[in-house]
Amino acid sequence: MIKQKIINLLQKKINYEKLKIYNESKKHNITHNKNSHFKILIVSNYFINIDIIDRHRKIYSWLSIFFFKYKIKSLSIYAYTTLEWKNKKCKSFFNSPLCKNKPNS
Repeated sequence: MIKQKIINLLQKKINYEKLKIYNESKKHNITHNKNSHFKILIVSNYFINIDIIDRHRKIYSWLSIFFFKYKIKSLSIYAYTTLEWKNKKCKSFFNSPLCKNKPNS
């Protein structure tokens, strides 16, 4: 549900070539909010001549309502231009480790 809302909002804000959103909440020791930790990979020429910090600031500003309304605690952002993505040697999306407070299941 929240994942689709994020996709819908980003579709209104930016033209992108690639968008992947992962809900990583299950990797954390959380019982009350199953939608609290997300990772976004976005590839768009919108980011040409925008440094990485400003890319993140822009995406955070677009998604700020989600932090309050849906209590998102963590958002990892990987934002690339089309050329940066094309030249990236490793295109796999990094696996996040389990939270250190997450009991082994």
